[in-house]
Amino acid sequence: MPRSYVRITLHTVFATKYRQPFIDPHIEQNLWNFMIARFKDKGVSVMRINGCFDHVHIVQKRKNTPKSIVPKPTFVPSLLLQPPPCTRSECLMLC
Repeated sequence: MPRSYVRITLHTVFATKYRQPFIDPHIEQNLWNFMIARFKDKGVSVMRINGCFDHVHIVQKRKNTPKSIVPKPTFVPSLLLQPPPCTRSECLMLC
């Protein structure tokens, strides 16, 4: 019996609060690497990531899942990147 699979591809945009220009070119690569690692921890494959001073674009895909047993989403993208419990300067030191 044939099996059908679904590939879910999402384009997600994360913006800084009030669209403030916080993403400096000096930290953007570290930020992208951090975001990719967080998505990978949740089983999501990041196909492409890019952005500019006030937002980040991410094209991501989920693993193939049999159509008959499509699960409920295991995460909400906006909750994936909750701010860490530190001040902005401390967080930048971690990058």
